[in-house]
Amino acid sequence: MFSTSALKSMQAIVLGGSGQVGSRLVTSLLRLSPTDCTIITLISRRPLDDFKNDDRVSVQIVEFDNLEDKSADSIFKDHNAAFMLMGIGQARKASKEELERIDADVPIAFSAACARNGVKHMSVLSTVGAVSKQNYSRWTDTAAGGGWYCFCKGKMEEGIKALTGFQSVLFFQ
Repeated sequence: MFSTSALKSMQAIVLGGSGQVGSRLVTSLLRLSPTDCTIITLISRRPLDDFKNDDRVSVQIVEFDNLEDKSADSIFKDHNAAFMLMGIGQARKASKEELERIDADVPIAFSAACARNGVKHMSVLSTVGAVSKQNYSRWTDTAAGGGWYCFCKGKMEEGIKALTGFQSVLFFQ
């Protein structure tokens, strides 16, 4: 993660804040003083009750398709740091199409919305072996085991790298 000293005051927006890694990130952000981290906006498909006891946290219910058509852009205003932690937890249970949408297309759309709305710092959870030239595993007939999962994460990384406007983008594998 980038140093909070680079920011006078962090206003964070998080996609994937209800997952295993995301919920721990939000807890860590809440440990920062209210002057170091003033806003934490969680983008979600459904209501989240985990962090409702802190005034700094707001949950915004967003149809992920709206990230591309700019109808959710007002949510991204006034944030300077974004954390993209969303992904399918068990890739073996997902179809190729679902995995690509959740682990590549939606994160790219979220990152594009951040970039076009002035977010300067982006941190992205990816995976070891993320390569956009991987294929679906015909041997296991699943998206797990490297192949398609690594392709989706590689596609996500390449899509985010192609965006302009960020001062920093960090990928965690």
